[in-house]
Amino acid sequence: MKVTLNLPRIEDTRVIFSWKTDGDEEFIKDSTFYYDFGVSIKHLSRDYFDFLQVGILLSIWKDKKNVNLVSKYVISEEIISHWKKYWDFDGLTYNPPKLNIKNRIKAIFSREKLEKNNANEGKNVGLLFGGGKDSMMGAGVLDELISGDRELILLSFLHPNSLGTDFARKLRNRRDKLVLEPVSKILNVDVKIIETDLLGRAKSQKVRYSPHIAIYSAAMPIISELFSISEVYFNYEMPHYWVYAENSTCPTPYFSRSRPEYLDYSSIFISKLLKKKFYFGNMSYSTNIHLHFKILEHRYPNLWNITLTCERKLSLSERYCHECHKCFFTLLFGLISDNLPAELNPNQLLSGPFFNDKIKQIIPGKDSVQSKNTNYPSNIFGIFHQMDFTYWMTQVKPENYSITEESKKNLQLLKTNFGNELNEQVTKYYNEPHKYLPNWFRLGFEGILNQYAEPSANPSIFYFNNKKVRFDFDYDSLFEHDN
Repeated sequence: MKVTLNLPRIEDTRVIFSWKTDGDEEFIKDSTFYYDFGVSIKHLSRDYFDFLQVGILLSIWKDKKNVNLVSKYVISEEIISHWKKYWDFDGLTYNPPKLNIKNRIKAIFSREKLEKNNANEGKNVGLLFGGGKDSMMGAGVLDELISGDRELILLSFLHPNSLGTDFARKLRNRRDKLVLEPVSKILNVDVKIIETDLLGRAKSQKVRYSPHIAIYSAAMPIISELFSISEVYFNYEMPHYWVYAENSTCPTPYFSRSRPEYLDYSSIFISKLLKKKFYFGNMSYSTNIHLHFKILEHRYPNLWNITLTCERKLSLSERYCHECHKCFFTLLFGLISDNLPAELNPNQLLSGPFFNDKIKQIIPGKDSVQSKNTNYPSNIFGIFHQMDFTYWMTQVKPENYSITEESKKNLQLLKTNFGNELNEQVTKYYNEPHKYLPNWFRLGFEGILNQYAEPSANPSIFYFNNKKVRFDFDYDSLFEHDN
C-alpha cells in the first residue's frame, strides 16, 4: 500500500490531517481526521503535528505487511522511527521528498522561528479527565497534592464514535453541564476540551481501539506547549495490563502500551522533541476500582456526587442510564458504603431491564448457597473487574437496604452465586509499581492510600475474567519487540 501524506492544515484551533492511498481507503472514512484544541495552534512547530499524525496513522496501519509512506514535505526521520518502534511496525518504509537548496534553507529558518516561539518551560500538571470514578478520584488527589505556583489542568478529550455533528454537540453539552462545569467550580481548576473526529471516522471497531493510549499521548507535545504542562497523568487501574498466563514462561501482557516501559519511551522522546522535561504516566498502576470508589466517596464527597460514570445517554438531566455495568458497579459500592449517589435508582437497576434481561439470564437461579462462585459474566460486566465484583458480593447485605422486596431477592441471588470468595486483594495497593511515579507524587499518593488500604507485595493470585493470572512489573514488553 502506498500512502501519500498531505501537509497538515491549520485552521486557528484545529489541525486537519489528510492523505491519499493507491487503492480504496480501508480504515478511515474520507482519509481525513482532525484535532481541535480550543485555542490557537498557529504558532506551534510542525514537528508536533507530524508527531500526532504519524502516531495515530501508524497505529491503524501497523498490521499491514507493507506500507510505503511518502509525503509532500519532509517529516523528521526520528519521529518516524519513534512510532515504528512504538507500534512494532516493521512493514513501514518512508521516502521523504528531495528538496532543492532554496526550500531546504526556507525549512530550516521556518523551524528555527517556530522553536523560538515555543519557549514555554512548562510547570503545570495535566490529568486526562472524562469525569468517571477513576479520573474524578485522580482529580481529587492531584488537587490535594499540587503545591506552589503549579496548577492542575483537566484535559477532557471528546472523541464521539459517531460523525454526526448533532451527536458530538449533545455529548459535549452533557459532559459540560453534568461534570466539567461542576468540577471546575468545586476545585477551581481549568478544564481544556480537546475534540477529535478520529473514532467517528473509523470503519471498524478494531480501528477505534487501535490507537489506545496514543489517541492522547500523540497530542502531548501540542498540549504541553499550549497549556504550560510538564506532567500528564491518567488512570487505568491495575488489572488492565499486568496480565500473564498462569504457569507459563510466555508473557502475554494486555494493554502493553500503557505499561511503564512504553510510557517512559514516550516521555523521553516527547522531552527531546519539546527540548524540556516531560512526563506522561499512569497514577493507578497499583490500585483497583474498589479503592478508587472508596477514596472518592470517603475523601472527596463533593466529587463523588458529580461523578459521571456513564455516557450511554446524551441526556442533560439524567446522570445514569441504569442499563450498563458502570451504573451497576456504582450502585453496588454505594450500597456497601451506605452512600448512594442521589440520582441513582437502586430498584431500577435491581428490578429493571438490566437485571431481568441480562444478569438473570446468566446465573443458575438457585437459592441454596454455592460452594464456589458462579463463573463471572464478563460479557456483561467486562473482563477486568472479576475480583472487585465478587468482593462487593461478599460485602452486600440485601436485608439492610431500603429497596423493594424484589430488589432484595435479586441482590441476594447475586450474593448467593458470586459472594463466596473474599478476594481481599482489591482492598490493598501494591508497592512495586510506584517506582515508576515521580517522587513528589508517589510520596503524597502513598500517604493518601495508607489511610484507606494496606500496602502489599504483588499479589500471588489474581483473576482476569475467570482466569488466574500473575503480574510482572519488570517485564519489558517494548524490549521484546527488538528480539
